[in-house]
Amino acid sequence: MICTTSDMALIRECLIDTKLAAKELGTDAGMIAQIDSVLPRLHPYKIKADGSLSEWFYEYPDKDPKHRHQSHLIGLYPGHHISVSETPDIAGACAKTLEIKGSETTGWSAGWRINLLARLRDGEKAYAMYRRLLRYVTPDKYKGPDRRRGGGTYPNLLDAHTPFQIDGNFGGSAGVAEMLLQSTPESIILLPAIPPQWNDGSVKGLRTRTGHEVSFKWKNGKVTDLEIKTKSIGPASEQFTLHANHNIKTIKTDGKEKLSLKL
Repeated sequence: MICTTSDMALIRECLIDTKLAAKELGTDAGMIAQIDSVLPRLHPYKIKADGSLSEWFYEYPDKDPKHRHQSHLIGLYPGHHISVSETPDIAGACAKTLEIKGSETTGWSAGWRINLLARLRDGEKAYAMYRRLLRYVTPDKYKGPDRRRGGGTYPNLLDAHTPFQIDGNFGGSAGVAEMLLQSTPESIILLPAIPPQWNDGSVKGLRTRTGHEVSFKWKNGKVTDLEIKTKSIGPASEQFTLHANHNIKTIKTDGKEKLSLKL
């Protein structure tokens, strides 16, 4: 049996998440050891001669390289085991894959690509894809003078895949959040993929993987005011690293339910 890259990515992500959950709960030491022995033996990612990420076990020629699917990039998003900081070569291959595919896509694929580009810290391309997702589409069965096919958004803001795909709406919203804030269990990254068109702004109530609720303002692309609420449904991390304005600092909550910071 030949597994695809997406198969292997899902297996990796499930094993990594299971291990992290077991460590958090302080249980299943034997299973953790078994996962540690299995992960290095999984078939590795492969980069093709053109610099893109291989989708298959072998480097088959791609008969439709601009097709809207991007399943083999799932380790980048919504997975977490590919990143520009930890796996720069594989992340670069993901970027090359998206470059080859281009920008003409629709619905779920457009929504997903915003998130992929945000994870690659490419704010300009993420913004361009978001604009592509919001491109106006007439609702009159494509018969009006401004008729347009190939995806976009209707006047009621529902996604026009065609005819409709909620994945585009949900994916687009998630993508905006990824452009503004990303996090790991140990860190919070502010404005990781901010485009120049959003040079000034504010956001409230974004939730992080660390269990915190974050609100902040920014001016000229730099965060100025930051509020972090530590009280949450689950246990929030008592210490984490904050990445903002090209600086990294350690933040300790010291049991406080809310932190207000000037940056």
